[in-house]
Amino acid sequence: MIRKEITISDISHKNMADLIHIACIFDSDIILENSRSRINAKSLMGVMAFSPTDEITMTITATGKDELEALSAIEDFFIKKIRF
Repeated sequence: MIRKEITISDISHKNMADLIHIACIFDSDIILENSRSRINAKSLMGVMAFSPTDEITMTITATGKDELEALSAIEDFFIKKIRF
């Protein structure tokens, strides 16, 4: 299991489907947490309910055989605004 805390900004809610797409590429479990919620990044309902706002701090946790790659990809999604 690995964890990383990041601060995100400038999030477009219409691109949250891309988050699910990225998370589903990996076998690892990916959890996103902030002060209000804890969700599975592969869950449509969870991601919709998560609705991160600008300048929010969250923790990404990845557990599994490709956890390093999974965490890096999710971080890139939020920080570098990578889209599919």
